[in-house]
Amino acid sequence: MNDQNLINIWKGSSRNIQLNLNYDDLANELKRKANQLDKSIRKRNQLEIGLAILLLPIALYLFFEVPYYLFKSGVLLMAVWFLYVIYKLKKTRGLKTDFGTNATLKHQLNKQKRYVEEEVKLLKSVLYWYLLPPYTGLLLMISSAYFHRDVQWENSFLRGLLSENIYGHLVYIIFLTALYFYIYKLNMKAIAKDLMPVVHDIEKIERELETSEK
Repeated sequence: MNDQNLINIWKGSSRNIQLNLNYDDLANELKRKANQLDKSIRKRNQLEIGLAILLLPIALYLFFEVPYYLFKSGVLLMAVWFLYVIYKLKKTRGLKTDFGTNATLKHQLNKQKRYVEEEVKLLKSVLYWYLLPPYTGLLLMISSAYFHRDVQWENSFLRGLLSENIYGHLVYIIFLTALYFYIYKLNMKAIAKDLMPVVHDIEKIERELETSEK
């Protein structure tokens, strides 16, 4: 869940907005950038949701095909997580950046700020809703595969997935741990260096507008 590519839309231009522009120009510029940001977020969400929908049948297949309870627990956790990802990302679409034609500039700024803040909240909680559930599920599946590593599977897919030696399972665990740690750090970096500066830029414009109205 790395939002850095979404925020680059803002970074080059938001700091250069000049309040000496007339109201219509400023409002139109804000709406243009808001639509670009919204389009990028929607594209990211569609990708995540698409992957969840694609992998859900595979998880259900493994749940019914593999008889071991520990493995089933991991697969079930993964399946529930896929459904939750779909729900979570659709829920964050509830705060849209579509402004009415009569919306004031202050209202547009406030709504856009709240929209970006929703992305901040999403990434701050990514460890609990996006990383730990699948990581735990995969660990359960790997552990079950290790405990039953001597079973000879007729199904070539299951044989390749489950019949591994201890070193193969250790490699899986180390790789998953490194991957999920990297994803977590990437998201925290996006918050600090990309998302929060956008919020600060909007707040700066809001303060300048308030000052100019006094």
